[in-house]
Amino acid sequence: MEVEVTNEQLAKLRKAADITEIQMLMGRLIAYLEQMDAVSVWEKLFVHESEDVSVELGDYGMYKGSEHAEQFFRAYDAYLKNPADKRGWMDFRNLVTPYVVLSQDGESAYASWSCFAPQAKQALPFPACERTLTAIWNASKYVCTLRRTGDGWRFVTLREVVYIRSPFELGWVKQPDCLRSEPLSDVMPDGFSRSYVYHPDAQYSPTGLYNWGPFPPDEGSF
Repeated sequence: MEVEVTNEQLAKLRKAADITEIQMLMGRLIAYLEQMDAVSVWEKLFVHESEDVSVELGDYGMYKGSEHAEQFFRAYDAYLKNPADKRGWMDFRNLVTPYVVLSQDGESAYASWSCFAPQAKQALPFPACERTLTAIWNASKYVCTLRRTGDGWRFVTLREVVYIRSPFELGWVKQPDCLRSEPLSDVMPDGFSRSYVYHPDAQYSPTGLYNWGPFPPDEGSF
C-alpha cells in the first residue's frame, strides 16, 4: 500500500534528518578530542578552503581562515600527544541541551551545546604557585556554524566558551578558574579568545557585560 507524503511532512523529515546529522557530527568531534586526535577533527569534520572558517577553543586564541585553522589543529594535536603534562590527565566532556537552527534555505545551520566536564589536569589551585595534578569541574558552551556540503554537514566555525574551570575541593565561588591556557607556541592566534568566566561579584543579565551567552538566533533568521 502506497502512503502519500505531503511536502510539509517531507520538509519535517529532512529537517529532523539534518538536525540528527549535525548532532552526530558534534559527537564525532568530541570522540576525536577524547582520543587526542585533533587532526581528524580538521580533516574529517570541517569545511576546507574557506576564509569563513574559524576556531576558538577555550583561551588558546582565535584562528581565522582555513590555513590558520588547520595550523592550529595540527599544533593542538601535537600538544595533546606530548606526554610532558599528561600524567593523570582526564578530559571527559558531557554535552547536553543541543540547540540547532537552520537557515532559511536549509544550507547553513547554527548549533550550540552546553558542556559539563570532570577533568584532571596540571592546574593552579589556590594557594599553589606551581601547577599540580588537580581535579577540576569545567562548565562551558560549544557554539558553531555549519554548512551543507557534498559530503554532508561540516563545521565552518567552532567556538568553546568557558565559564568555570574550578578545583573540585574549592568550587567555582572560591576559585572559578585555575587553568589558564597559553596560545600554542607553534602558531600564533589572530585574536584573543572571548570568554564569560564566572565571577562571584558580577551582576549577570541577558544583555549585560556578564551573561551566559552567546545566545542562538531564531529559526530561519540567517
